[in-house]
Amino acid sequence: MPSSVPASNPTTRPLNDPAKLIASLIPDPEQRSQIESLLADLIVTANEVNPASWGLTARSRISTLRLNVGQVVAFQIVGPGPKVGLVVPTELPDSSRMALETLDGPRPYRAHTGFDYYQGSLANVLEALPLLKASCVSATRQIAGLVKRTGFYQAHTQASIEYLSASLGRALPNPRYVEHGLSRTRLERALQLVNERYPEWSGFEDERFLADEVTYKRKASELARELLSEDELSRLITASDHEEILKRIRTVAHKTNLLYNSVPARGDLSILEHDGLDKAAFCNRLFGLLYGSGDGPTRLARYVDWVEAQGLPNKWTFPTYLLFLVHPESEFFMKPSHLKRFTELLGFDQSFRGRPTEEAYAFVLDLARQLESELATYQPADMIDLQGFLWVVSRSIEGKQKSKKAEEGDSDSEDSNSNESDSSDSDSEDPSTMSVENALFTPRTFELLRLLHANPVKETYHEHKDDIRTYVEQPLRTLLERVAARLPESILERMETEKGILSKILKNDYGRGGAWDFLWGAFYPKGDKRTSGAQLFIVLGHDCLDFGFGLGDHAGPERKRITRYFSERPMRVSPTLQSLFGKETLLFGAESTADGSGTTDWMAWSEQIASLDSSIRRRIPTADVLRLAADELIDRVVELFEALFPLILVAVESDPSVAISDYFGESDELDTNPEYSLEECAAETGFELQTLERWVRALARKRQAILYGPPGTGKTFIAERLARHLIGGGTGTQDLVQFHPSYAYEDFIQGIRPTVDDNGSVAYEMVPGRLLEFCDEARRRKDTCVLIIDEINRANLSRVFGELMYLLEYRDQEIPLAGGRRRFSIPRNVRIIGTMNTADRSIALVDHALRRRFAFLELRPDFTVLRRFHETRSTGYSVEPLLSVLKDLNHAIADPNYEVGVTFFLREDLTTQIEDIWRMEIHPYLEEYFFDRPDRLEKFSWNSVRERFGL
Repeated sequence: MPSSVPASNPTTRPLNDPAKLIASLIPDPEQRSQIESLLADLIVTANEVNPASWGLTARSRISTLRLNVGQVVAFQIVGPGPKVGLVVPTELPDSSRMALETLDGPRPYRAHTGFDYYQGSLANVLEALPLLKASCVSATRQIAGLVKRTGFYQAHTQASIEYLSASLGRALPNPRYVEHGLSRTRLERALQLVNERYPEWSGFEDERFLADEVTYKRKASELARELLSEDELSRLITASDHEEILKRIRTVAHKTNLLYNSVPARGDLSILEHDGLDKAAFCNRLFGLLYGSGDGPTRLARYVDWVEAQGLPNKWTFPTYLLFLVHPESEFFMKPSHLKRFTELLGFDQSFRGRPTEEAYAFVLDLARQLESELATYQPADMIDLQGFLWVVSRSIEGKQKSKKAEEGDSDSEDSNSNESDSSDSDSEDPSTMSVENALFTPRTFELLRLLHANPVKETYHEHKDDIRTYVEQPLRTLLERVAARLPESILERMETEKGILSKILKNDYGRGGAWDFLWGAFYPKGDKRTSGAQLFIVLGHDCLDFGFGLGDHAGPERKRITRYFSERPMRVSPTLQSLFGKETLLFGAESTADGSGTTDWMAWSEQIASLDSSIRRRIPTADVLRLAADELIDRVVELFEALFPLILVAVESDPSVAISDYFGESDELDTNPEYSLEECAAETGFELQTLERWVRALARKRQAILYGPPGTGKTFIAERLARHLIGGGTGTQDLVQFHPSYAYEDFIQGIRPTVDDNGSVAYEMVPGRLLEFCDEARRRKDTCVLIIDEINRANLSRVFGELMYLLEYRDQEIPLAGGRRRFSIPRNVRIIGTMNTADRSIALVDHALRRRFAFLELRPDFTVLRRFHETRSTGYSVEPLLSVLKDLNHAIADPNYEVGVTFFLREDLTTQIEDIWRMEIHPYLEEYFFDRPDRLEKFSWNSVRERFGL
C-alpha cells in the first residue's frame, strides 16, 4: 500500500466559461449588467458576514447559474427563457413582501423550513431584488454563524469571481474557505480502516474487497440495466404493464444487501406497498428519475417533489439505489447513517437526515468525485467501488464504537435499543425493535419464540399472530431471499430458492392444536420438497440460529448415498471441504444427540454416520444474532451454503465426483476439437455445399433434426459428419445411441436400477439414462454438443421420450421428471440429430407431435454422389452402367421409401466387390420387397444385371 494519499487533484463539475454561460442565460446587456452588479454586491456582503458560508455554482449541464448565501438565500437562473427562482425568508417586512406580488408563489422551499420559493421572469425579479436585498442580508447575518460550508465549489466560485471582477472593473474579494477539499490526514485514516479489514489492501482490484463489496453489486447493476433500461421501461409504460415494472424493481432490490425489507410496509420498498400508489404515475416518475433531463440531483429533486405531493414514503435509499445501479458511473447510493459516519471521519458536518434534497445529493456526488481523484492510485472503476470503500469504512467505525461502549460498560451497546432516530434511513424503523443497525432479527423475535417454547399451542400463536408474522416469519423470509440473491448460478440452477421454502409455526397434528417453537426455511433440489431430500437450511429457534446442510425426514436414497460417501471412504471428501471442516466450528449430527449439541469432530462423525443424522450446521446464539447486521449474517450463511453445496451433489448423484470437481473448478481442462468445415464435409460425403449449409441452418433454428430416407442414402454417415462440423473448434462432445423396439424411457431418461455395494447388499436407485448423462456432460461444456439417435423410429417414441416431447419444443423450460424428484431441462448447447430408415417404418406413421418438433432433412438416392466419388478417387470403375441399373430398379420399386441408395457402392474396390454386394446385400433386400412379384425379382437378380455391368 502506498505510504501516503496521492496529491490532491480538485474535482469539480464541468464548468463552462462563466461569461458564456451568463451571456447565454441573459442575452440582454443591460439586464446582464444589473445581474452582475447584484451578484457582486451579494458576494461582498456574504464575504463580510461569513466567508465560509456561501458558494457560487455554474452548472452547464442544466444551464443554471445559482448563488447560495448562507445556504438560505438562493438566486437561480434557469435557461432558456430565462426563468428565475428566488428563495427568501418567510418573515419579511411588508415593503419587501409587496415587491414579490408580481412573482409566482410563495411555495414552501424544500430544503429549509422558514423560507419560501418564488419564480418569475427575469425582469420581474430584477424589480423585486433591490427591495429584498436588505432583508436577505439581514437574514444571512442572523444565521451565518450556524452554517458551515466546505470548498467543493471552489473552482466554480473562483472562475465566476474572476469573470465578474473583470466585467465590473473592480476586484471582488475571494471567499476564505474553512477547508479546501479532503483532508489528506483524515483520508489516510479511512485507508487505515480499510487495511484493518483487508490487511495489505492493494486497491479496488483486491480479491477480498471484490468478493465482499463489489462483484455482487456489479451483477445487480447489470441486471438493473437490463430490466430497467430506458428502452424496456419505455416499452412497458407504453404497454401499461406497470405491474411488470414493479416486479422488476423488487427483483433488482433483492439482488444486494443494501436495502432493508424485513418489514415490507416500512422498509426501503415501502413505496411499492403503499395503498395510495398510482402505479401508472409512479412508473412515469421513475422513468424521469432514471432517464429524465438534467443531472442526478435535479432528477432526484423532481422525483422527491412528486413523492411528497402524493403523500408517499420518501426515503433516501429507494431512489438513489436505482440511480446507483442503473448509472454506476455517475450516481451514488445514499444510506444516511453510513454517510454520516464517513463524512464525520473526513471532517464534514453534513446532515443527511430528513427528506432527500437536491443540495445534499449534489454534495455527496461532489464528495465521491473528489474521493475518486484522491484514490486514483488505487484505481477505482466507478461509484460501485467508491460505495464499497465507504461501506467498509463506515462499518469499521460502527464496530469500534460498539466495542468502546461495551468496554465502558454501556448496556445499550448490546441489549438496549438505540435512541438514535433517522427518518431518512431505512434501518430506523422502530427503535424498540432494533438491536443494531440493519439487524434482521430483534429482541422481540426471540421473545416471541420463547413464549412459544414455554407454551407451544395454537392459542399462543394466535394471541401474537401479527407480531410473529412481523418479527419472526418476515425476517426469516427476507434472510432466505437475500441469501438466494447472493448464491452463484451453479447452485441456483439446481436448487429451489423461491417456492415452498418456509415452514409454518402451527403443527399439522390432526387438530391437537400444537405449535412449534422454531421456524425454518430451506433450499432444496428442484423437483423435490422441503420436507424430504437434501437441503441447505436455516432454523430460527428460541435460543439460537442454525444454518447448514441436512436431510429431510423422508430422504431414504439420499441418506444412503451420504452415509456411503462418508463412512466407506471419508478421505474422498474434497480437499476444499476438508479445509472447511478443519477451520470452522461446525456441529455434526446435532439432531441425534439428546441436547442437540452434536460433535465438532467431523472424522468421528463420519465413522458413526450410520447411527447419527447427516446434518452439518453452524450455530449462532441469540445474543450474537442480535449483534449481527443483516449483511454480516447474510455473508456467513452464503459462505457456508457455498461450502456445503457439494453435499447436495453427493446426496442426489449416483457418482458425484465429476459434479463436485466441476463445482470447485477442479476439473481437467477440456480439449478443443479439431476444426471440420462444411467444405471438407462436402468433399468427404459428396453432398452439395448448399445442401449442407441448409441443413446446418435448420439445426440452428430447431436444435433438433431427423435425416430420413431409404436404405443406402448415408444417413448415419452424414449425421456423424454434421456433428463433427458442429463441435469443431470448440470443447463440445458428440455421442450416439441407437434405438430398437425394446428401448425404453428407463434407458433413455431415467429409471430404477439395482446396485450392489462392496458388501453385496442390493439397493434400488434412480439411475440417469443416456440422455440425462449426455446433458449433464453438456452442462460442463460451453460449446455445442451433439447427440445422434440412430434408427430413431424403431422405438416407441412417445414412451421413450416422455417429458422430452415438451422440452424439445420449449427448450428454455424446466420440468420435473416422472418417477423421481429431479427437475430437468435440455441445455441450450445441445443439438439432437436422428436418423430414420423409411424402409423400416414410413415417416407418415411417425407421431405428428414429434414431426412438429424436428426439422426433417430428406435424403434420396443421389447418383451424383456416386459418380463424384469414383471420379475424385480415380477408382477406374465405370459407374454409368450401374447408375442405369439403379434407376430402373428404383423405378420398379415405385416407392421412394424403399428405393436403393448409393452408399452400398461407395467403395474404391468396387470392381472386385460389386458381385458380393449385389448378391448378399441388394438381392436379399429385393427378395423381401418383391416376394409376391418373382418376375421383377428375377429381372434384377445378379445373373440378369451382370451383363449390363459389362461383367
